[in-house]
Amino acid sequence: MKNGSAIAADRQRGQLNLFGQIANRDYPRDYQYLPDVAPWSEEQMSAYEKEVLGFYVTSNPLSRCAEIINIYSTHNCSHLGQCRQNQSVLIGGMITSKRSYVTKKGLNTGRKMAVFMLEDLQGQVEVVLFPDALEEYGQYLVEDKVIFVKGKVDCRKEKPNIFADELLILEEASEKLIAKV
Repeated sequence: MKNGSAIAADRQRGQLNLFGQIANRDYPRDYQYLPDVAPWSEEQMSAYEKEVLGFYVTSNPLSRCAEIINIYSTHNCSHLGQCRQNQSVLIGGMITSKRSYVTKKGLNTGRKMAVFMLEDLQGQVEVVLFPDALEEYGQYLVEDKVIFVKGKVDCRKEKPNIFADELLILEEASEKLIAKV
């Protein structure tokens, strides 16, 4: 009886099962019952792909600004392993995740700092934003925002990261940065 009532409830909801179909259903006309909605914008579709799948399928948002990032960046994520300790770098990419911390020791005890992942078309790198820099540039820490990070490479870990001195939004790049010759 329980199984029979479950099948009846599924039929009422229009639910199909793996081994049977609902009788008298005209599937080729299903499109008539769907709502008429506008197609998603490319940005919205990319955001949904990333949310559901964890990666981009149709296009990476960075590909639209890859030329600008390449012009102004001194390095990309794949080259950071070849840098020396405290080498200055300028790297462009998209913020993919962020975390905030409260410092527990040192001169900045009790102040907030942030760590975020910056992704370019070659990989990703962890970027550390200390309290003073966070106060000045914290408004730029928005996931999926394309920015430039100016800072120093820290090679003490297995994978290098960047201690950020300055963050620049993409729109400021042409005004504040010098392109490669």
